[in-house]
Amino acid sequence: MARPAKGTVPRHEKILQAAAELFNSRGFAGVGVDEIGAKAGVTGPAIYRHFSGKDEILATLFDQAIDGLIAATAGDFEDPAEALEFIVRQHAAYALSERRLAAVLIQEGRSLADPYRRRLERRERQYVADFARRVAACCPDADPEDVNAATWTAIGTLNSTAIAPRDVTGHEEIVDIVSGFVVHGLQLLSQPAKKAARPRRAKAAS
Repeated sequence: MARPAKGTVPRHEKILQAAAELFNSRGFAGVGVDEIGAKAGVTGPAIYRHFSGKDEILATLFDQAIDGLIAATAGDFEDPAEALEFIVRQHAAYALSERRLAAVLIQEGRSLADPYRRRLERRERQYVADFARRVAACCPDADPEDVNAATWTAIGTLNSTAIAPRDVTGHEEIVDIVSGFVVHGLQLLSQPAKKAARPRRAKAAS
């Protein structure tokens, strides 16, 4: 089989890029295989030489997104605070730099068919568990349930950079802003819990 010329994008990658753009703008359910092929510059039937169908295309995009996120946030640190700051910042930076791919991951999870969905859920759980371990290491006295809740909240906030409006994400310091906000919030787990003050009851009119 002939290899693509150096510097050209392989056909299967063109298909994935076209699908990511269409799924992001119109949703998985609103896009057909023929449309993906037309945008990628190939015929609809030619897609089936690379993928079994639209479900496998979506699953491959999910794998690309998870692989990229894991690679971006991988690192070994002796200082727990440094490790936490790294995963937070890298997650925000990845979601922003790969916003189209990240947006598909965030918005189209329910569109994924089994067994692809089970594989995605397993990989997501592994990533969340690694994130939670870094939070727990940085806040060793925090309640495990609080760590779990804070982890999911942090990941949701970081993911939001992929779907935020352009006038927000176009800010050159957005990664600093979002990651700083998340790290500061997570560090609150180390502080003693404070009971919320109860509102005073209004006195009855005499």
